[in-house]
Amino acid sequence: MKTILIGLHSLCTGGTERVASTLLNDFSELPNLEVHCILYGNNPEVYYEISPKVKMHTPDFKFSGRQRILSTLRTMVFIRRVVRQTQPSVFLNFGEYWNNLALLSVKGLGVETVVADRSNPKKSLGALHEFLRTWLYGAASCVIVQTGRAARVLKEKIPKHRKIEIIPNPLVSWPNASGMPRRREVLFVGRLIPSKNVDRLVRMFAAARTADWRLIIVGDDAQGFSEMEKLRQIVSTLKIDRWVSLEGKQRKVADYYSRASIFAFASDSEGFPNALSEALSFGLPCIAYDCDAGPGDLVIDGFNGYLVKTHDEQKFTQRLTQLMADQDLRAKLATNARSSVGHLASARIASEFLRVCEGA
Repeated sequence: MKTILIGLHSLCTGGTERVASTLLNDFSELPNLEVHCILYGNNPEVYYEISPKVKMHTPDFKFSGRQRILSTLRTMVFIRRVVRQTQPSVFLNFGEYWNNLALLSVKGLGVETVVADRSNPKKSLGALHEFLRTWLYGAASCVIVQTGRAARVLKEKIPKHRKIEIIPNPLVSWPNASGMPRRREVLFVGRLIPSKNVDRLVRMFAAARTADWRLIIVGDDAQGFSEMEKLRQIVSTLKIDRWVSLEGKQRKVADYYSRASIFAFASDSEGFPNALSEALSFGLPCIAYDCDAGPGDLVIDGFNGYLVKTHDEQKFTQRLTQLMADQDLRAKLATNARSSVGHLASARIASEFLRVCEGA
């Protein structure tokens, strides 16, 4: 029996966490594969449902920002101990900052290690982490990125790396929520962080607003941010309380996708936007900024939605107004949206990850 160890900082809400949880569950159903998961960040919460077949490993201490060096060393010792105990055929780790830590931790252990980059490929990790990545990524058996753009950028940053694979994120299998009538709702789903530009989205909706349409925002502040309070203030100032609903973190996100009519995504920095692919799978026409990576791999302009030059708020507002006013256009794009993401089926993506891991 082969053993795979999947590592990441946590399994709380987030795109990386959702992908990892999907892979853990899919892998756990495969015969002759023992699945382990190591969580080494300072948040032990497991938000997503994980199969009991997955063996979990968490540290008995908390990472302390005040004692960063000591906490980092303790985390590295913990990772090495788990790798020695589980003797995995391959160690698959997620997250740019954490990939450096994982690669450094397993040096000298002889374990095949695959790392998965998840964020905007042009985003700087800071001088220290960029240096570490240039040095350490060469020791990885393979680096997995989510888009072609990310692969090109990584090859420029680390030209000597011998193996880079492109695997997009899987679509999560949602409970069947079909049959819900579509409402005149524009939907956003995601963490509330500045790069998502939800404050700008609220202002664009206010400029484009047509009678009876509402903007629904599903998601809560990421750790260290206070975007929700900023949104409340904007909504109050613009006097659009009746037409904007701040829903916070929700577990039944499928219900929101099922009853909305448009998905609006004004993020200017992405790796691979899970919420965008999910919206397309529910047949939602999507409007998104064509930022460095992600939306351009999912939205085909004029086919399943519209791509807008990043920060072109006038064009974004125009497209939003156009979709709200034209039911036939929405229906046409919706049909195309569903068919455009069939290649992201969870089982198919899991098999791609497994192929890479087995070839490491």
